[in-house]
Amino acid sequence: MAGVARAAGVSVMTVSRVLRGMPGCGAAKAEAVRAAAKKLGYRPDPLVGALMQARRRNREPGFHGVIAVINTLEQEVNRLNPKVQSLWNGAEAQAGKYGFRLEEFRCPAEDGALRSLLKVLGSRGVPGILWMHFRLPGTRLQLDLRPFASATYGFSLEAPALHRSSNFQLESMQMALAEVVGRGFRRPGYVTFAQAEMRVHRQWSAAWMDYRFREPGMDWPDPLVLDVEAYEASRRRFMEWLEHQRPDAVVASFGDALGWMKQAGVRVPEEAGFVALDADPRGNVSGIDQQWDRVGAAAVDMITGQLARNERGLPDAPKLVMVEGRWHEGATLERRFKLRAARVKPRGNLRRGPAEA
Repeated sequence: MAGVARAAGVSVMTVSRVLRGMPGCGAAKAEAVRAAAKKLGYRPDPLVGALMQARRRNREPGFHGVIAVINTLEQEVNRLNPKVQSLWNGAEAQAGKYGFRLEEFRCPAEDGALRSLLKVLGSRGVPGILWMHFRLPGTRLQLDLRPFASATYGFSLEAPALHRSSNFQLESMQMALAEVVGRGFRRPGYVTFAQAEMRVHRQWSAAWMDYRFREPGMDWPDPLVLDVEAYEASRRRFMEWLEHQRPDAVVASFGDALGWMKQAGVRVPEEAGFVALDADPRGNVSGIDQQWDRVGAAAVDMITGQLARNERGLPDAPKLVMVEGRWHEGATLERRFKLRAARVKPRGNLRRGPAEA
């Protein structure tokens, strides 16, 4: 750092502040420090950095700064659905372990408004940003994130490419289908919104097709892909699909599908089962608990890890951390072994085919 300071014509303290992404050094000085560091091949030592952090913690208050949570949705976090609140709680608890505090900043999902907000965050010395999901999947923004350590969750923010955390959606679908098939259902249907598929990087549909290939002896209705922006038309299409396809279980990416089944006069779980790919672990709907709190904690881990390594800006190789889901035993998927027992025909060996599992 002393060599960088001499080459840039600044103090060692200025070099330290610039390389840690702290504000107040001036654009010209900061650029001179970064250029000198690059020319001299300066690389921070993570072990020394960890030691210095420990020493600072011993002589300074435990609070190290704010991690901004940028929310571009219309409602505040505490007014959103319980799953997003769970994500916030997990992220907040994890940030607190490292001496950081989360603070929500609401802003329209527009480049101009977000650039203004980033200037405010920079002037306040905010070192890290957790980007919430966006209303529209495939969102692309043109922002200068060099002063910040950033991460997001899910796949709605397509650009800039950041470190991100997510539920392991492909495995979640596999887990859901294993429960459905293992309980004796033989004609499960899948319904989703196209926007939801984009949000999970099409992992649900990929897992669905893979499972169909591996269970060819079953009767698989064609999946139904709807448009959330045409909600009422989607509801009608679902009713028609339910009438013509007659699935004995419905695997859905959205909870309203259960209400639509009941509107159609289907008794759940007596006549048909229902599985939610994003089930509330406190509710009575069977499905996958995506462990949103752990997804939030994983995103914060990526931000604090960058801060510990003095990393800022866009990563050269963005990382994806996937959190495994858990099966939530609700009341919408019964076992059907007794209903299917009369149809099982022994084959004279210990191995059973898909239709007899």
